[in-house]
Amino acid sequence: HCLVFQSYKTADGYALGNWVSNQRVVQKKLSPDQYKKLCEIGFIWDVDEFRWNQGFQHLCDYKKKFGDLSVNKNYRTLDGYQLENWVRNQRNSKEKLTEIRVRKLEKIGFSFDPWEDLWREGIGHLRAYFMKNGTSLVPRNYLTSCGFELGKWVLIKRSQKTKLSSERLLALDELEFVWNLRDKNWEEGVSQLKAYKVKFGDCDVPKDYITKSGFKLGGWVARL
Repeated sequence: HCLVFQSYKTADGYALGNWVSNQRVVQKKLSPDQYKKLCEIGFIWDVDEFRWNQGFQHLCDYKKKFGDLSVNKNYRTLDGYQLENWVRNQRNSKEKLTEIRVRKLEKIGFSFDPWEDLWREGIGHLRAYFMKNGTSLVPRNYLTSCGFELGKWVLIKRSQKTKLSSERLLALDELEFVWNLRDKNWEEGVSQLKAYKVKFGDCDVPKDYITKSGFKLGGWVARL
């Protein structure tokens, strides 16, 4: 390629990097023949444009290969390109990007705020789960039909309670979100134990007793 580093010198000491930089500066002063000769060997007139297009192409290749744009932190392409760094730079400098670059990124589904996207996806799946099951108490390892780790997402939301916005807290509370599993388990246990006493006349629950709803009441009593 013709992307010569500024400080590059040939084996005989020729400052090729400086010469290349000078050609960019005097581009409009070059003769048609000189300009043509440089173009024929792939001379890079706009380094910023070249590097951006290089990153964009790698991102397109990534999506084609993996089906999404969730580039891992330490991911590198086969030629060693640090794609995650390029992706992070696009998000950090969104307001400085040209309208054309923003449109190109959005066209392939690029998100400038992946955390917002993850929230919307998660709350959508939780809402569907609640409508189907009547509860937001999602099993720890639960996956949706499309492979979304809803159980893990719910656990993370519990740990982030003090950091969530009032709007997000309200959205979760509307789905009867369970913030404290211990309290929920206690309330469920007491309720099931009361029902057991009504049915059998005592609280002497066998250790392996499980209610019709699947609550392991015997184990719960044993732990108490």
